[in-house]
Amino acid sequence: MADRKKCKAAAVATTDGGGEDRISALPDEVLQRALSFLPSRDVVRTCVLSRRWRHQWKSVPALRIYAFDDCRDVQHLSDFVTNFLLRRNRLALHECDITCFDEGDGCEVFGENARQWIRYAVSCQVRVLRVSVEAHTRLFGAPLKAQRLKRLELFSVELGAFSLDFSSCRELEELELGGCIIKDKVKQILSESLRRLRIEGCDFFRNRTRISCPNLISLEITDFTLYTPVLMSMPSLASAFIRFGEHCADSCDCYYYGEFGPDYTGCHHSTVKGNGTVLLNGLSDAIQLELISGAGVFIFRRDFRCCPTFNKLKTLLLNEWCMAADSSALIYFLQHSPVLEKLTLQLRKSPRTMVKRGSTNKNQNEKFLVSKHLKLVEIKYCEDEMVQQVLHVLSACGIPSEKIIIQRISSWASGGAQDLRRL
Repeated sequence: MADRKKCKAAAVATTDGGGEDRISALPDEVLQRALSFLPSRDVVRTCVLSRRWRHQWKSVPALRIYAFDDCRDVQHLSDFVTNFLLRRNRLALHECDITCFDEGDGCEVFGENARQWIRYAVSCQVRVLRVSVEAHTRLFGAPLKAQRLKRLELFSVELGAFSLDFSSCRELEELELGGCIIKDKVKQILSESLRRLRIEGCDFFRNRTRISCPNLISLEITDFTLYTPVLMSMPSLASAFIRFGEHCADSCDCYYYGEFGPDYTGCHHSTVKGNGTVLLNGLSDAIQLELISGAGVFIFRRDFRCCPTFNKLKTLLLNEWCMAADSSALIYFLQHSPVLEKLTLQLRKSPRTMVKRGSTNKNQNEKFLVSKHLKLVEIKYCEDEMVQQVLHVLSACGIPSEKIIIQRISSWASGGAQDLRRL
């Protein structure tokens, strides 16, 4: 009764002084489009406004199902959705959003029904599918076959076997995975049509999941745990952002990750099998590249041994890992990026094995020409010692001081800057 009164009040609010209902006079398509932004429960409630609204909900091109932290609410919602789908006109869906905020028994009930709702959305040629659950529910046991799907977002979902094989989703262009568990049976993320891929905070249990998406133009992989995925060739890649999290298994406590001293007795972390690269060959066609890592992660140094070249790279951002040990990572990029225009170094804290001033690296002794296209090297730092060491390396590589800008960051979290100056 309260909901009916609220809807009636809303109807009155849409009229002018003469009593004309301007919103109800809009075409059906406009009304249904406006209703598509509301939760499906609220959409149905508009049927009490007037005869004009009685059946609008049946043709709304979106399905939005939200369950909160109440098991009874989840069960009531499941009953509602079952009746809703039975009575809805079986028209194409533009968007389907399924979200559960219940971490208890309600989420299990929700998951069982969500599989049916996803199948319904796929049968209605859904274009955008978004699924978010709190308890890492497994919703996909087989490859998704959604021929019209264009964007897919999955959050806190458990993914196994062939669930990330999107070869049947021929129009899929955007994929976002957030906080998902990618089980060891997932051999690869496969899509020929995918253009943008974003993976954040996911657990990769397999050593190693391959990302085979040759038509990607944008890639972002951040804060994942366990094993680094393997990137296959991506010749159309325009921009990529890789940030290793604190719980990456591909790290070692040794100072020279990848080049160990005589006292080294073995690393208890994961090893990488095979002769190919893990990341850098897949990133070698990028135009813009950002690589953020801790000094102990050995993936990049290992990949350098395969000698990837970055022939299209124009903009590069690195943090202090590139200066760890003997600074060979920074030198490598300068040697193998022939069209590089801008280099940014973010130096938040000093790696424990930062190259010492006056020391030499075998790569520094090799004469090479830095990209003639290089216009700017931007250094953002916290500690004076760090910037002096970096300047020594840049000078040894033949980069003139007039191309270097130094920016001291007083508080990295707030982005406050001091001492902005050109040398």
